[in-house]
Amino acid sequence: MGRRPLFLALVLLPLGCDSHLKVIDESEQAMSELASTLRRITDEASMKAAQPKLEAIAKKMERVAERARSLGQPPESLQEELEARTARIAETQKSLLAEVARVQNIPGGEKLFEDLKRAAPGPGGAAFQNFKKAIPGIEPASER
Repeated sequence: MGRRPLFLALVLLPLGCDSHLKVIDESEQAMSELASTLRRITDEASMKAAQPKLEAIAKKMERVAERARSLGQPPESLQEELEARTARIAETQKSLLAEVARVQNIPGGEKLFEDLKRAAPGPGGAAFQNFKKAIPGIEPASER
């Protein structure tokens, strides 16, 4: 298992038995919803229309991350299941990161992510701040 999935497991998943699994599923669902919303952004107008939904998703991600932090380490008996789900989240995250990189290259994209970070200053908003660094080779056109 790579570093990023393990990091996700440790940061997003510190819950109790069923709660651990529920938070993993909710994290993946939020990332999928975020990627789906970003996929619909094709220009500045669609970006502006999507911003309220993106802010709501970022706040949802913050709530999930807060719940995850409030729980202790998962029991050893869940490790295999957590690793399987974390691997699945890594695929979802890869898709999300590609969409973030694409939207950053649309005029106003960089500002969108700055605004989202301000609107959701916790982990959900912070999710937007370093996406361009998360996958080597993906960066906004303005930084090439």
